[in-house]
Amino acid sequence: MMSNGNIIAEDTEFTGDLICQHSVTIHGKVKGSIQSEKTVIVRTTANIEGNIKAAKVIIQGKVNGDVFAKSKIAIQENATVTGRLDAPAIDTDKNASVQTERIDKQETIEEPIVIDPEITGIIATSRPKVNSKTWF
Repeated sequence: MMSNGNIIAEDTEFTGDLICQHSVTIHGKVKGSIQSEKTVIVRTTANIEGNIKAAKVIIQGKVNGDVFAKSKIAIQENATVTGRLDAPAIDTDKNASVQTERIDKQETIEEPIVIDPEITGIIATSRPKVNSKTWF
């Protein structure tokens, strides 16, 4: 069975903008933006210096940049993220290191949401609306 995913190997350093129609798994180093119509997975050995835009983002390694997801961002154990997060759902493991904020857009939903910082490490007072036309 053939895979429709893309892989950046651990011993690979990529510089530039990476644009994929399918999922991409990063084990190596990327200096530049990553955009996927599916899932971006940042493995424990990965180091990303740039923004990520995808349908779903799973972070296990290091990201220094803003992360945008249409559906969900999952920041897993021992991951390190420095940048802004924008997604309808953000899951953060208690052992992850997150230095971030939710993107504050002018238009917000009337009902405020509060995320428990002891569970997620993130505090948000409002949920931003996402204009899907700005994604791809």
